[in-house]
Order: sequence, then structure tokens, then C-alpha cells
Amino acid sequence: LNVGPRGVDAQIPDEQRERLRWLGEWFGANETALRGTRPWVRPGTETAEGVGVRYTAADDSVFAIVERAPEPGHDTVTLPDLVATRTTEVTALDGTALEWTATPTGLRVSVGSAFLGASGPIALRCIDVDAAPV
Repeated sequence: LNVGPRGVDAQIPDEQRERLRWLGEWFGANETALRGTRPWVRPGTETAEGVGVRYTAADDSVFAIVERAPEPGHDTVTLPDLVATRTTEVTALDGTALEWTATPTGLRVSVGSAFLGASGPIALRCIDVDAAPV
């Protein structure tokens, strides 16, 4: 995080305090994808759209933490590391079901308006998915 008190007065600079505030807000909304999870079989790569993605896992869920929401007018995220099964489901962390399609390039998820106006990374819960062959 590169956050620490200044040596002169032991205060945390405003820029670092703002970074911590943002991280606290983001973590609170996305806690399910982080707390109590483990690394998934793949740490992450990039979506087919060229955006960084990292994975965590818990029970039957793989959480895809995508660096940023799609641009307006482009409402899909394609996760090349995931393969759908007969029982796959994809949701936002609040439980909102998201439409998805299995494609040759990965699991394409339509985020629609679920993350409209999101600043920073978004997290998706992918239930009952497999790792794509390497």
C-alpha cells in the first residue's frame, strides 16, 4: 500500500489517507471476494478485452476481481480462465444474477447496469466453474 507516517510529524499524508479511505470502502463492498478465500488454481491474467483480472476461491465459488468495469456501451467481461459447467451461475456480490455465455475465448459475462458508474475494480462470483485448459 505504501502508506506510513511522515518522519517529521508522524502524520499520514492526505494522499495516503485518501487511498486508505477508498480501500476501506471498496473492501467493505467486496469483502466476500476476499475474506476467507484462498488463491484459485490460476492467479489471474487479462480479460479478452485486455483488462487485468485476479481470482480467489471459496467453496464452489471463484471470484473474478476485474481491474475496472467495462466502458459504457460495452457491457461484457470475458474471463478466459473459466469454463462453464452444467450448473454454472454468475452473480454480482449482492446476489444479482448476471447473464453469461460460454465462448471459445472464455466465460463472457454481461454485467449490464450492475456495475454502472463503478470506480475501481469490480468483483463477480462464478459458481461451479472449471479452469480452462492451458
